[in-house]
Amino acid sequence: MDKTYRYSVIIPHYNSNGLIVRALDSIPSRADIQVLVIDDQSTQKCIQTISRCTKYSRVQFVFSDRKMTGGGARNEGLNRATGGYILFLDADDYFMSNAFDIFDQYSNKEIDLIMFKVSSFIEGTEKQGSRHLYLNAVYKKNGLTRFLSNSQPYAKMISRSFIEKEGIRFEECSAGDDIYFSTQVCLYSKSRQFVPSLVYMISQNSFSVTATMNEEKISSELRQLTKKVQLIKSSTSSLFSTLYFMRNSRLKYCAEIIADDQSTLSIKSSAASYNEEVPRLAWLWFRLLQRLKGKKSE
Repeated sequence: MDKTYRYSVIIPHYNSNGLIVRALDSIPSRADIQVLVIDDQSTQKCIQTISRCTKYSRVQFVFSDRKMTGGGARNEGLNRATGGYILFLDADDYFMSNAFDIFDQYSNKEIDLIMFKVSSFIEGTEKQGSRHLYLNAVYKKNGLTRFLSNSQPYAKMISRSFIEKEGIRFEECSAGDDIYFSTQVCLYSKSRQFVPSLVYMISQNSFSVTATMNEEKISSELRQLTKKVQLIKSSTSSLFSTLYFMRNSRLKYCAEIIADDQSTLSIKSSAASYNEEVPRLAWLWFRLLQRLKGKKSE
């Protein structure tokens, strides 16, 4: 019989340059915490060495025999999780030292979704990063808007029984795999709460998915944003959802343009431009409008 934990921490992993050690060390060594590392065929051998360290004998390392993407790795973690609450941790990020003390205050409340605050830092320095800045604005929103505006899976406690009941899983795609998942969790949850406590630190570095955006990843993320908008429109009848859909209804058209014109689409992006404090949707919209303008002038 599988052991039941209070928490299951799921860490998708691919070539973290050894930073996963920091992530693992930020998780308390407690009998009620299940730690799952799902390696998506890393080419860096250090993860094999780390998995054999006695220090991490409590960690369940899973080495995939197929390429899964980050979304597939998280799904594999969900399939193996037995904790009451699910927590997601990126391999290059880490939990604050008091994070689980805060989590413990809410783990018996039977709430489907609990969202906490995050901050970010520039890897290799002591400088604050910018990747969390758009979330600062999200935290100030009210009601459903606050939760729907945050598509990140980290810094959230999500009831595993709720996820399994609703059959919610991540998309397996090159970018944006968390968007549809987070939208489903938000819309289908019967109870949700925001706790304004800082529990999570995001690493801003040159090798993360967000820092290596290209045409394929932008197209993938737009498809996921389109699915998000469509789900909001079909799942709610609130004024918020109507206005949200009206503002973003052209996303589907834009995504189709990208899909039909991959060979000629040229988006000159850099890690710096994507990591500015511009929300991802606004940044993608800007790039798409450039593309549409060019198409009209042809």
